[in-house]
Amino acid sequence: MFREGGKPWWDISPELKAQGYEWVQKLNCDGIPEDSATGLAIRDSTTRLGQVHQNGTVASAWFTRVFKGSTHDEMFMESAIRLRSRGVLTLLEPCTIRR
Repeated sequence: MFREGGKPWWDISPELKAQGYEWVQKLNCDGIPEDSATGLAIRDSTTRLGQVHQNGTVASAWFTRVFKGSTHDEMFMESAIRLRSRGVLTLLEPCTIRR
């Protein structure tokens, strides 16, 4: 969740933690790529509920200790929506399920 004028916060599901995705990188709105789902939602109007933006992303863009190009750098679906003036809510879902 990227809040207007506040620090971002996050929660990681127990399933993702068990797969090694334990910590989200320190991110702020300035570091989000403009063409990402979150970047598009950040630019939506703050006066209304925005549309859901979706885009593919990789784990290394979001999680610490995941190195670009490593076997742990898996594809995720990034969905983001502007919640009026409250900020942007982003959901990351793995594209494949590891067992």
